[in-house]
Amino acid sequence: MPDMSYVGMEDYDEYGPAVGCQAVEILEFNYRRRMPATNCIPADSPECISGTWYSLPGACPSKSLYKKTDECKQEYPSAQCDSPDGTSSCTYNTRYAGLVELDELVGIKDYEKWWANKTGPTGNFEYNRTIDMGNGTTWWNDRHSESLCDSRIEQVIDLFAKRYPQLPKDLPDPPCL
Repeated sequence: MPDMSYVGMEDYDEYGPAVGCQAVEILEFNYRRRMPATNCIPADSPECISGTWYSLPGACPSKSLYKKTDECKQEYPSAQCDSPDGTSSCTYNTRYAGLVELDELVGIKDYEKWWANKTGPTGNFEYNRTIDMGNGTTWWNDRHSESLCDSRIEQVIDLFAKRYPQLPKDLPDPPCL
């Protein structure tokens, strides 16, 4: 992963870490909400019916996972805390609710072996935006298909429900204001 130290650190220095959210572009990826958005006007607008991406800022956001030094984590701590109060150092809290690995749904048992073998790269890739398909898997193909996008979401939800039957299958989306 490239060093991202050039991305928005001026804003981070001024405002601190902020939780982010963004409506998914339906024309780009046809993922839609399973439950209606609340407080969204007009209710049928793309922002109200599209899925949402959320970003929770961790410590040292300018560095890739394996390049986060203790010094960087101290200078740029996470905004996660026990009781969020809206200050720049305490904006969100999370609780572990389980894990679903997309590789299982995509059909990749061992990503390293799937991607490369002893002689080099296998030619497999999950998805190429230019050709709208993968090689070695078809799971992500046809990103504009509403039915395929709905099916992918349903597969994730079903696998989660299978692994964690004690948890609700559906929850409303957190607000994205």
